[in-house]
Amino acid sequence: LEDRSPGLFKIYAMQQSTSSGNYTDTLLIKKDSSITSVKDLVGKKLGVNPGTFAKEMAKIMLEKNGVKNVDRVEFIQLTPNLHLQALQSSQIDAVIAYEPVTTQAITQGVAIVLKPHPFEDVMDPFPNVGFTISTKVVNENTDLAKRIIRAIEKAIIYGRSNPEIANRSASKYIKISEDILNKLRYPEQVLGKEIDKKRVQEVADLYAQRGLIPQKINIDDLFFIDESNQ
Repeated sequence: LEDRSPGLFKIYAMQQSTSSGNYTDTLLIKKDSSITSVKDLVGKKLGVNPGTFAKEMAKIMLEKNGVKNVDRVEFIQLTPNLHLQALQSSQIDAVIAYEPVTTQAITQGVAIVLKPHPFEDVMDPFPNVGFTISTKVVNENTDLAKRIIRAIEKAIIYGRSNPEIANRSASKYIKISEDILNKLRYPEQVLGKEIDKKRVQEVADLYAQRGLIPQKINIDDLFFIDESNQ
C-alpha cells in the first residue's frame, strides 16, 4: 500500500511471530499423512493464505529447508476458513495455518504439526502485522488519534497479562468453542516504542528483493509514536 499510495497510513503497534513460543504460524499435515519432512512437499499441494505475501514467504521457507525445486510444489491459495476443510478432504496435502485454525485442526484430530513456526526460517522474530491509523486522522485530529492508540495499547498490555481472557473475548466475533479458545497461542504484540524498526526495514527490503514491491521503501516515516505517552 505504501508503494502504491505513499503516506496513507501510520503504524503505531505491531504483531510479530517468534520462536519464543508466541508464534501463530504452523505448517500442518493430515494426521495420517505420509509426509515426514518439509522436503516431502515436493510434488504436493500446499495451502497458503491468498495474496503474494503468503506464497512468497512459503517459497523462502521451503528453500531454507533444502527444497531445491520449489516450482514443483503447487501453492493453493485459500482463505483461512477453508484451510481445515481443504486439508480434511485432501484437496491439499499441507497448509501453513494460523490461529485459530491450527488449534482447531489439532484439537479435532484432523491434523498434526509438521513444522512449528515455519516463518522463523525467513526471519525470527517476523513482524507480520501492522496496527495502522489513517495519516489524515493523525494530521487533522491528533488528539483523537492519540486516544485511539492509547486504548489499543491498554488492550495489548492487558492481553499480555491475561491471555486466556483476551482469547475468550474473540467469541464475540467468531464462532469457536470455549475449549479451543482456551488453548489458543496468544500472539506477541509490541507497542510503538517497542517496535524493532530495523527488523521492519529488513521485511520491506525482503519484499523488494523478492519482487513483491518494485523498489525499496524507507520505513522511517511509516510510524506514529505518541511521544507524550512514553
